[in-house]
Amino acid sequence: MSNIVKAKSFRIYTGQESGAAAVQGNAVPSENSGKTAERVLEHAIKRARLIHDEAVKRAEDLIKKAEKESESIR
Repeated sequence: MSNIVKAKSFRIYTGQESGAAAVQGNAVPSENSGKTAERVLEHAIKRARLIHDEAVKRAEDLIKKAEKESESIR
């Protein structure tokens, strides 16, 4: 289940595809509420960074685990 957040000329897709908590609800700012779109974008960037950091950490953990297993096989 993913939600689409629209702000004038761009769309931000948020959801649980990554397994992380998603932004809930839709925000469609009016002409006078550019701050809403800015906050939505900032939040999306923050979530993307957190998801990226978690993915890097998991990959590093898997590499360490594989190295340990290959050493134990030798």
